[in-house]
Amino acid sequence: MNNERRLDDGRIELIDARRVEASSLYNEDLAPVPLARRNWSTYNYAALWVSMAHCIPTYMLASGCWRPA
Repeated sequence: MNNERRLDDGRIELIDARRVEASSLYNEDLAPVPLARRNWSTYNYAALWVSMAHCIPTYMLASGCWRPA
């Protein structure tokens, strides 16, 4: 039985989340969000990407991994 619904725009939603919720690894904070509660737009994803890309620790991590030949 297929437990997911695929929409034409690429989004996926679980039809029945009971199997996931019954897992010992289930965590409410990390659980899949139902379509009715999803409210992020393209702007939100772009803002998250920009804020993560322009972060001093990100540049420090990248510069610390570089080794001259």
